Amino acid sequence: MPSRPPTTTPPEGGRRPARGGGSLSRALTLGLCWLVLALWPSGQAVASMAITTPVRAIDPFTMFALQGVGEDVFGQPIVEIRFEGNRRVESEAMLLELDSQVGELVQARTLGNDLRRLWGLGYFEDVQVEGELTSRGVVLTYVVTERPTIRKITVEGNDKIKLDDINEQLDLEKNEVLDLGKVKDNVEKVKALYTESGLFLAQVSYELRQVPDEPGKVDLALVISEAKEVIVRGISFTGNKAFSDKDLRRNIQT
Repeated sequence: MPSRPPTTTPPEGGRRPARGGGSLSRALTLGLCWLVLALWPSGQAVASMAITTPVRAIDPFTMFALQGVGEDVFGQPIVEIRFEGNRRVESEAMLLELDSQVGELVQARTLGNDLRRLWGLGYFEDVQVEGELTSRGVVLTYVVTERPTIRKITVEGNDKIKLDDINEQLDLEKNEVLDLGKVKDNVEKVKALYTESGLFLAQVSYELRQVPDEPGKVDLALVISEAKEVIVRGISFTGNKAFSDKDLRRNIQT
């Protein structure tokens, strides 16, 4: 007769041992579930998070510009849009740049887009928005600070270089909106002109002077300190082996 396979005796209690530590795994899973439930915010906290997320989940520029808008304004209908601080730029032109419209709900991202588009016009050095919740709805006020215009451009301190030669380097115009980046570029152009003329130590800067009787306008002055002309009295070379000092001097312009 063929022999029977050996039988195994089950452990005490009649159950086989669990494979892979199943009891321990289930215990750990259950413990983690209780921990998650204990730390999960209450329904009230979740609701609060849902309200504030649209305001806080935006970029720092928009957060700063929306300081004048209270959280109670968001999600409310817009009943009126106003503008403050604009003298040269018409309100109608600014209104065309806005995504926010009367009758729509106030949204943080939409207000952020409004501010970027107004800033992109290039006429303002500061743009903010304020929101007031009234019984009718929200009144939005866009508060801007216009960049000044240049009333007059003068050059001071030039003796060794003619004013006409300096003016040929400039691309600034009277009555244009002040652009500090453009002003600094022109300062560098005048510096380069002095360097090409051998006045390496010349200093060129600019000053903005307010016009007392004309708010919103400035006078731009380019201030030059020419110093003394640099004279090269001698040139020496070090480390040259293939060419003599005389050969090298023939190939330099200074």
